[in-house]
Amino acid sequence: MDENHKLELTTLSYIICATPRSGSTLLCEALRNSALAGNPDEYFGPMHINRWNKIWKTKSKNEYLGKVIEQGRGINGVLGLKVMRVYWQNVIEFLQETTKLPNSSESDILTHCFPNLRYIWITRRNKVRQAISWMKFLQGAAWFWEDEEPQLIRGLEFKPDVIREFIMQTVSH
Repeated sequence: MDENHKLELTTLSYIICATPRSGSTLLCEALRNSALAGNPDEYFGPMHINRWNKIWKTKSKNEYLGKVIEQGRGINGVLGLKVMRVYWQNVIEFLQETTKLPNSSESDILTHCFPNLRYIWITRRNKVRQAISWMKFLQGAAWFWEDEEPQLIRGLEFKPDVIREFIMQTVSH
């Protein structure tokens, strides 16, 4: 990795491991607002890579990883990231290509990229409510509310099969 100088500035790294609608966005916001835990965000999901790439205008995966480290790290050297289980393997493949460590273990690749790595697992106790929230999102509901007043969502369909499948996927992770 050409961004070794950025790694040297990182004193501690953590990855929030989450499933959709588990409260991870709220957790990331609280950690960011603490000014003690870096700037955790989703940097590695396929749609997130596209979004951040447009903002940062990176030209390579290596440069992108450098920007992730730079953006995710706070002034005290703590680096925060959030990864959803559904795209965990994409993260590993991205880092394998970037680090040129294709035969290394996931653990070795992650600790190479993110020094003193720790993991935070977030889960939602009520899996049915989580699944219903996910179903609403899939039907066009907002991911989270920016303002204080929730908006009325019309035309939602109750889809028990979608709820059941989401619960099964969430519980299996």
